[in-house]
Amino acid sequence: MREHCDYSLSKLWELSEVALGPGNCDLTLMRRYARTSWRWMDAYSKGLSGPMAAFAVRLCSKHRGISEAVERNLNARAETKEKAAAAEAARLMGVRGEGE
Repeated sequence: MREHCDYSLSKLWELSEVALGPGNCDLTLMRRYARTSWRWMDAYSKGLSGPMAAFAVRLCSKHRGISEAVERNLNARAETKEKAAAAEAARLMGVRGEGE
């Protein structure tokens, strides 16, 4: 597309219509990409990042956005990790307290 573009808006519209035309781009693929993009945007807007956002997007079956069931699952996983981290910290503090 860059070889044929003169960087004017009219030429960009013309070339994008050709590039995204029925013979060059599968409509089903474009819709799937758009749905996945919506899910990622929803995950980020709800404060998820990194692996938690990827996990939520992978589990999501809602048309647009992260479902409440996925959110509950993520919250349960986060609470479990927090409890495990607190227990590990308490164990380490107990070990240090006995040795001092």
